[in-house]
Amino acid sequence: MIRSLARIAFFIFGIALLVEAGLPEIVETSTIERHHTSTSTTRNGNISHEESSYALNLGGPRITSCAVSASAYAGLQDGDSVEVRATYLLKSCTYIARGHEVFVAGGSQTKSLGVIGGIALIAAAFGLLKAMTTLAMAICLDLRQRQACIKGTELTGRKSMSSPFGCEKCGFGHERRR
Repeated sequence: MIRSLARIAFFIFGIALLVEAGLPEIVETSTIERHHTSTSTTRNGNISHEESSYALNLGGPRITSCAVSASAYAGLQDGDSVEVRATYLLKSCTYIARGHEVFVAGGSQTKSLGVIGGIALIAAAFGLLKAMTTLAMAICLDLRQRQACIKGTELTGRKSMSSPFGCEKCGFGHERRR
């Protein structure tokens, strides 16, 4: 039951990403009404890491806010008139410019990632990715075995004593590094 629901969700989101990539972008001229920043702190043991996200609130009819980089956040001021382009369904900003000065430009990358993500989700919905995942796991295991052979150890970390070079068990014919 859950697997069927997941496949349906993958299919719907995959179609949505493909449709998003095919639709034209929204283009409008907006005024920056307010700058907004938020900071999140993550801790990993004794090390803490702060990450800030920056957004601009816009006065446009369809595009009301855009996530931007720190340089775009600092370069644009409240009251500036900017040209904004965004994706049609998800409203993610792909282009922000004030006059001839471009602050955000990434429209073609967004569409490319949407197409790739949509195809991957639809493939997952039909179970086609299972075979690809199995193949990828087999390749990774082969690479791990090859690396273990070169180091002179088995995957368990013990020295292989089957030959002076420790590589007959893996079958790759590599000599152990000394």
